[in-house]
Amino acid sequence: MRTESNISKRIKELKSGSNDMSEKLISQLEWVLTSEPTLSKDDLSKIIEQHAKWLCNEPDGKKADLSDKNLRGIDLSGIDLQNVDLSGATLHGADLRGTNLKRANMEDADITAANLANANLEGANMKDAILEDSFLIKANLIEADLENTNLRLVNLQNAYLCGANLSKACLDGADLSGADLRGAVLPENMPDNVKLDNIIWHDEPMLARVTSQEIEDIIGLHEKWLNNEPDGIRANFSGKDLSGIDLSGIDLSGAAFYGTNLTGANLKDTNLQNAGLDATLDGADLSGADLRGAVLPENMPDNVKLDNVILHDEPEISV
Repeated sequence: MRTESNISKRIKELKSGSNDMSEKLISQLEWVLTSEPTLSKDDLSKIIEQHAKWLCNEPDGKKADLSDKNLRGIDLSGIDLQNVDLSGATLHGADLRGTNLKRANMEDADITAANLANANLEGANMKDAILEDSFLIKANLIEADLENTNLRLVNLQNAYLCGANLSKACLDGADLSGADLRGAVLPENMPDNVKLDNIIWHDEPMLARVTSQEIEDIIGLHEKWLNNEPDGIRANFSGKDLSGIDLSGIDLSGAAFYGTNLTGANLKDTNLQNAGLDATLDGADLSGADLRGAVLPENMPDNVKLDNVILHDEPEISV
């Protein structure tokens, strides 16, 4: 059984010892010796419930503070945790598929071997975090801060890393195939074993065309995600060619379309609440679409149809 005196004694031995242990390793061992026990399901559920209310500006809401908590192996897939504080937390092996972690503070967190496929990490602070051997396929990491982050053996295939800060990050053995790196700050010395096949690096990349079956599958999984079903995955069409597609009347709230070619697309009466729609929209029809909370292009083309779109609580007559 660990006692406070034994913990303090062990930490003192590590810090005063004559071995070659780095300060970083000693600090990590110190955390292990003093870390809090895993949160109970009831406590975690209460924190998540209060956070949801906080996001909706409800009076009894409270921003989630999970800093330094032991969340090893936790399932938080598909939950809206934007702005959450996970700094210093242990998320080893956690299931974060499709989780909304926009602007989350994950500095110094241990996210080793976690599944963050399709997660929204836009603007997240992940400085000095450990993501070794984690799964981030199609994750949204727009303008995320990954300075000095351990990304060894990480799978970042088709991830969206526009404007991300990867300076001093360890990318040894990482797979960035198909990733969008436009505007990203990369390490000065890129390891030779990093996979960089078909990365998007220039302003006008060749976008992959998505088949009708793939679109149907993605929409089906997105519908399950909206219904909080365990196998649901948030739709991520970032970096794809969807020109001329008909997505009218579909609920795609929360979907990601970053860098997507939606030229001539039919999005009439589509639910795009909180969607990432920073895409090419030339000639697209968004008439009657619900755009509340959506991320829109900075410069909207003049030929986009925006009649009766919903931008606020009440529909606009015209735009």
